[in-house]
Amino acid sequence: MKRIATIIGAVLLAGVLFGCGDAQKEDELQKGLNAFYGLNETEVNYEEAFRLFSEAAEAGNARAMYYQGLYYQRQYKISEEVDAYEKAIENNDDLARLGLGMRYINGNGTDFNFEKARSLFETALENGCVEANFGMGILYEDDSYGVKRDTQQALQYFDKATKGEDPYWVSQAYNELAYIYWYGKGVEVDLNKALEYEIKANEVAQKWETIYLIQEAHLCNEMGDTEKAGEYANKVIEENEKLGNSENGNAFNMTGVLYENGKLVDENPEKAMEYYQKAAEKGNPVGFFNIGLLYNSGKCVDQNREKALEYFQKAADLGYVRAYDGIANVYYYGCGQDPDYQKAMEYSEKEADMGVDLGIHNIGILYYSGQGVDQDYKKAKEYFEKAANAGCGISLEYIGLMYLDGKGVEPDYELAKSYFQAAIEQGYREANVDLGRMYDQGYGVEQDYGKAMEYYEIAAENGSSMALNNIGWLYVKGHGVEQDYEKAMEYYQKAAEKDNVSAYYNIASLYENGYGVEQNYEKALEYYQKAADRNHGTACNQIGWFYCNGYGVEKDYEKAMEYFEKGAENGNSMALNNIGWLYENGYGVEQDYDKAMEYYQKAAEKDNADAYYSIGRLYENGYGVEQNYEKALEYYQKAADHNLGAAFNQIGWYYNNGYGVEKDYEKAMEYYEKGAENGSSMALNNIGWLYENGYGVEQDYQRAFEYYEMSARQGNRMAVQNIRHLYYEGYIGSDEASEWL
Repeated sequence: MKRIATIIGAVLLAGVLFGCGDAQKEDELQKGLNAFYGLNETEVNYEEAFRLFSEAAEAGNARAMYYQGLYYQRQYKISEEVDAYEKAIENNDDLARLGLGMRYINGNGTDFNFEKARSLFETALENGCVEANFGMGILYEDDSYGVKRDTQQALQYFDKATKGEDPYWVSQAYNELAYIYWYGKGVEVDLNKALEYEIKANEVAQKWETIYLIQEAHLCNEMGDTEKAGEYANKVIEENEKLGNSENGNAFNMTGVLYENGKLVDENPEKAMEYYQKAAEKGNPVGFFNIGLLYNSGKCVDQNREKALEYFQKAADLGYVRAYDGIANVYYYGCGQDPDYQKAMEYSEKEADMGVDLGIHNIGILYYSGQGVDQDYKKAKEYFEKAANAGCGISLEYIGLMYLDGKGVEPDYELAKSYFQAAIEQGYREANVDLGRMYDQGYGVEQDYGKAMEYYEIAAENGSSMALNNIGWLYVKGHGVEQDYEKAMEYYQKAAEKDNVSAYYNIASLYENGYGVEQNYEKALEYYQKAADRNHGTACNQIGWFYCNGYGVEKDYEKAMEYFEKGAENGNSMALNNIGWLYENGYGVEQDYDKAMEYYQKAAEKDNADAYYSIGRLYENGYGVEQNYEKALEYYQKAADHNLGAAFNQIGWYYNNGYGVEKDYEKAMEYYEKGAENGSSMALNNIGWLYENGYGVEQDYQRAFEYYEMSARQGNRMAVQNIRHLYYEGYIGSDEASEWL
């Protein structure tokens, strides 16, 4: 710490750097710096520092004006921060040029303007401001800021910045050097080097900031030294306890985050809430925001979106722009009522107008999903690109997903992969899940479940709930690991603890089917409901199906319709198909074939195989349309192209009977076999029927029995009747038939 005191002393002696020659101004400024950075055995006291900076600023001290801006930054008062920098620049302060330039890079409190940022940095450098090298380093660190990325150039600039005199920018420069080596941004990953730089950052900032100590703990954790990581984490908590009572609650908030994510200390959401409340009591907007997040997710408290909205609004009123993201999220998922996508858009736009990358990204999400606006992939991509240019890693991921799935662009697996890797380089490690999925599914790479597991595990170690969910899925399918439903449930539960919606759905599916647990429709319904509460369309559809069939609830077609409609609103095509099914059969509504066809067509527009099959059935039977076997066959074929077993069976039946085609038993057998391969018990039954009667094959009662039995074991009652028929006609013995008599 002597080194920092010496540095500050040198700055004061230079005098001209502060734009002052008055001893009293210098004295006020020095006292302010002592209180701001905890120098010269002074306790950190931001309010006292600000008072002293203000006195010096009123006396015309440009550097004091700059420090007023830095104080406002810590208070999340962005517009006041920008005003202070502009006043200081009018008085020729170079650190203020650096501060304002960074705002132009972030687009937070100003427009994005990389040229202006560069101009400010260059002017400051010309004036001898060593710290301005930091801004130049940021410009060259990524491709996002108007110049081509040049990692070596960035490293040189950051290294020069560490020779500066202001502790804030010196510590920031060391942190950026650590970041480059930590994430391998244009260099080989080198965790030891990253740790070395984080230690230096902490040496500079330890009296007034513990974030670098937290980074040291995370690095030790990644390097496998969990004991050291725990030591650092406990030291952070200890230091934050001191700092929390002397500043605006940031330190309390950081401690809360440690307890909430549970990576460095035992996870304890209740303790996290306690510290967030301490931060909020000191007027800390991030404390209010984090309390809102806990209420929004239902972590350690009953989920209460109205309460979440209240806390997000308090954070927004205190100038914390990310709070608008929380408010938009509450409206997106519904606040005690249906989702309000218009409101979600309104608050995302407010956030975007302030230059916040997540706000820009969220507008892209609404266009991507077509919620509250017409679906428009082109517009979505424009917003994702804009957010990515502002440093938003998740937007890079979404652009990658667009290329992976061919949404609004030609599918391009290589390009998708490059975007996922760029997102990871940007620090968005969730994109490891996407790389895992590429290997899981064999998208543009050779399918490799082991490689998929590697990527999922990296993401899971970094807190990804989706990675945990996907590891569970590998255990369900037995892909690259031995099939193990209990292990799958273990991973799904871990993901569900992090409020992962897909995990809720998958746990429900295990309970519904009795995989690794006793079949329990009530438990399944409980987890489907958790997913449905988060607007999971497939979960809404599944609950509707439970009400249709009376699984774990009283049969209730009106309730089923309610859930199918909610599923349809949330993009589930099967829910649209099921609404059509209710109208076709007159369940809970007046029978209406036209309405049925309308909903089947809507589902078919989303390429739903069951909907194609349902439309085929209407044409086959002449329900609401003129009977037309050719039309029916056309739609059955569309469903069969999606490997729907029932559709293959139905086409086989058409060839069997000559409906709309020439009768052809061999062709019928071909389609029945495809139907059987794709899970149709009726197709198995019909293969048995061909063998029993010798149609297109040599008559063989034993083969007929084998196929009837396979079908019967899948619950097909007609197959049971056919086994009995073989027995009563004397074609098989009692030993074979006894189970079915």
